Amino acid sequence: MRHFGLSEAAADTIRRAHAVQPVAAIQSEYSLWTRDPEPEVLPLCEELGIGFVPGPTRGRLPDRKVASMSSLGVNDLRAGYPRFTPRRWRPTTAVVEAVELLAAAKGATAAQVALAWLLARGPNIVPISAHAPGPRGGKPRRGRGEPSDEDIAAIEARWPGSRSPGERLPPAVLKLSER
Repeated sequence: MRHFGLSEAAADTIRRAHAVQPVAAIQSEYSLWTRDPEPEVLPLCEELGIGFVPGPTRGRLPDRKVASMSSLGVNDLRAGYPRFTPRRWRPTTAVVEAVELLAAAKGATAAQVALAWLLARGPNIVPISAHAPGPRGGKPRRGRGEPSDEDIAAIEARWPGSRSPGERLPPAVLKLSER
């Protein structure tokens, strides 16, 4: 095996695996409102030269079809996610609104701004996106929606990474990635 990666791994697991065989990439949920990898995993990936592939967010951005908790269907898995409880609904909407305002000002979509935010987070971060090269022949769109330093500061002021919108998954599922 020449290259391998890990998914949803904790920093200790990454360090142990990398000591045995160099890890090529880590895949984990990471976005404007899922910032769990920032304190430990992202710095470790940068330190060890490991690529980081942020997976799609389990949530609303850019899914505007979900206007409220009551619009989640009975088979919608998000109804069981802590962020989608009635108490957390409004706070999680704040980041979506901030991104949409910025997108409108830039003549872009919320998805383009969210992707540009990820691309601006570091050179070793390569998002999974409909705009990424792949079998459909898409090309990354980096110009439109590219957030300036001021734009990022405005988003961070509205939704600082240190303030959590609630756990992204039920506790029993999150426990699986702590190993």
